[in-house]
Amino acid sequence: KRREHGLGTWAMYVDLVKAFDSVDRGGMVEVLRKFGVPDHLCALITRIHTGCTVKVKIGELVIEFDSTIGVKQGDTLAPIIFLF
Repeated sequence: KRREHGLGTWAMYVDLVKAFDSVDRGGMVEVLRKFGVPDHLCALITRIHTGCTVKVKIGELVIEFDSTIGVKQGDTLAPIIFLF
């Protein structure tokens, strides 16, 4: 239909796979507050994301480190939080 009217068509692809891993947690909570999420729920979300660790196992080698950015993978709340 756009071609009939002589209009150009544009497409954009946004890869959201890595986006979950790069969300700043402090900024995320501030955005939630601005959208009216109650303080007690923001505090709960902050506690859920505090003290998270990531464990990587390669053969017999196990490395564990703190996770300080991103939303928790596999958490049913993660996609909802990310959309804010």
